[in-house]
Amino acid sequence: MGFYLDFKKITIDMLYDYFSSRRLFTSHRILKENITENRDKLKQLGYSNLDDLFKAIKTQKKVDEFSLKNDYDNEYVTILRRHVMSLIAKPRKIADFVRMKKSTRMYLLDNDIKTTKDLFENLHQLESDEMEYLNSIADLCRLRYLAITFLDGIYYSGYKTMEMLSNATPEEVSRKINETMIKYGLSKVKLGIKDSEYLIEDAKLYLEWLNL
Repeated sequence: MGFYLDFKKITIDMLYDYFSSRRLFTSHRILKENITENRDKLKQLGYSNLDDLFKAIKTQKKVDEFSLKNDYDNEYVTILRRHVMSLIAKPRKIADFVRMKKSTRMYLLDNDIKTTKDLFENLHQLESDEMEYLNSIADLCRLRYLAITFLDGIYYSGYKTMEMLSNATPEEVSRKINETMIKYGLSKVKLGIKDSEYLIEDAKLYLEWLNL
């Protein structure tokens, strides 16, 4: 299991099953339209997995070329590209984790661990009195759309792994994280039930696809 999802292992069928069965943000719901038709067309064009597809639409210029060449709606392919890009974990700067002990941050930076990707890849050789926290953020940071304050909120709410988060209920997650955010002064923004549903579904999706 790596820091990133292995797009080569995610088939086009799996991608479109995901579009069909999971909640998508309003701006991405065009991906739920004509599921079978769009899935089958990609397969007929020779795209068997997400890696092949992403290479073909990686930039907006490629999106424009792909849409024109294959008679696809440009807006659809643009949103498809944005959604696929959202599945790529974003390394966070270690220096931005302000609730981490300063001594721990300095220890990591001195060992050339500057991002959460570096942390994930080097956990086995670290020694720190904050190892539980480091293990946790290395796991949770791969989830989408989460500011560092919310990563801390998730951790201090007791959800220290994606596995723990995936087994929780939306009501419980919202309540615990909102209480924690207030208690630790992390943020005044509240996590709603629907936000928690997205978070839990993302954890389940990542666990499924990371273990392919």
